[in-house]
Amino acid sequence: IGKMAQVSRKEQVTALAGSGSMLAIGAAAWFANLGDQVETWVLPLADDVAAVAATGSIKFTGTVQEAGILSVYVAGELVRVPAVLDDTAEAMAEKLVDVVNAKGALTVTATVQAAVVTLTAKNKGTVGNDLDVRLNYYHHDESTPKGLAVVITAMSGGAGKPVLDDVLADLGDKQFDVIINPYLDSASLIALEEEMEDRWGPMRAIDGMVFSAKCSGYAALSTLGNGRNSPFVCISGLPQSPTHPFSIAAAVAGQA
Repeated sequence: IGKMAQVSRKEQVTALAGSGSMLAIGAAAWFANLGDQVETWVLPLADDVAAVAATGSIKFTGTVQEAGILSVYVAGELVRVPAVLDDTAEAMAEKLVDVVNAKGALTVTATVQAAVVTLTAKNKGTVGNDLDVRLNYYHHDESTPKGLAVVITAMSGGAGKPVLDDVLADLGDKQFDVIINPYLDSASLIALEEEMEDRWGPMRAIDGMVFSAKCSGYAALSTLGNGRNSPFVCISGLPQSPTHPFSIAAAVAGQA
């Protein structure tokens, strides 16, 4: 933790940072988008000691009147829950928890009380607030089983983040053509902008680009975009995309 490591495939990153970690999610997208063709380094950071994990919930009511499949998407990853005739809300909630926790590559863990499933982000901090949870993304092919009602409360409450100033200083003068950053708070972006401006300067001449992504509504994306003005940081803004933002940033950076 806190030290760079050279990697050549996503499995190495999963072993280093943990299944379902933000770093593992980003590495999967990076290596799926030509990242394996270039020298690749990762810098695993511990969650801030005071950070709070984001949580969300999925509440079930009713009883299944017709067998089917409940399709839940967590950060764009599909979780399929079988529903059989006469399954109660409590039974469906317990099934969902079992499937979520069995899929170690997901970015959340799940617990259940009565008919309410609570999802908790594996990475603590504000990054967990950006994890999208939704039903039936492919609505022409997916639907909630008849008799069942599902209410989702979005992920929220995540607080805290690692401080990047010392981390960036530790990079030294090694050049990185692209740097993929998950932190979009002002302090983190300012630290990156200043570091990249210095790297592009004549005294160092080790230029590169930072790639990030934000998935939100139009107003939030406009506020973020209008608040930045750096030629060295590319932030992809995707309204309401279900995909993990760090995954999107890594995919764009890999293609670049």
